[in-house]
Amino acid sequence: MKTIITNSNAKYIISLIILFALILACGKSKDSSEDSSGKSKSTNSSDRTKDESTNSNNTQREESPIIKVSALQLYSDYDANEVSADNKYKGKTLQVSGVVGEIRKDFTNNIIVELKVSDIFKKVDCRFGKDNSETADLSKGQKVTILGKCSGFILKSVQLKECSIQ
Repeated sequence: MKTIITNSNAKYIISLIILFALILACGKSKDSSEDSSGKSKSTNSSDRTKDESTNSNNTQREESPIIKVSALQLYSDYDANEVSADNKYKGKTLQVSGVVGEIRKDFTNNIIVELKVSDIFKKVDCRFGKDNSETADLSKGQKVTILGKCSGFILKSVQLKECSIQ
């Protein structure tokens, strides 16, 4: 049997070979930049760098001293510049002194002690656990010092979590 290769057949075969070579070349370059999990090696090493950075930040936070601040100053700092205040306070343990404005529970029954700042809409929310008997003795208008971890500025109120009364 005679095989006749025409000009159009040759072009088709050459096109297939080139396409196959390109697919192989792309596959090889992709394999060389990925590890066995399919993530690129550069991302993987940057993830390690981020993890190391996060771990060193966590160590620094745990070892950082307690920041003493009044509720008024804390709120004023957030009201003036939230980004700057986050850098200064967020994730850090604060000892906040102020006047109790309200004692209540949230929808999950966690106790919240609001420290007054200047008006009803400006406040520092201090979140305690569900079974926190130390808040039972508080009353509105009482001066108090609370230790807690700052979690930022939400809906125009500064948020502290994991609180305890000093």
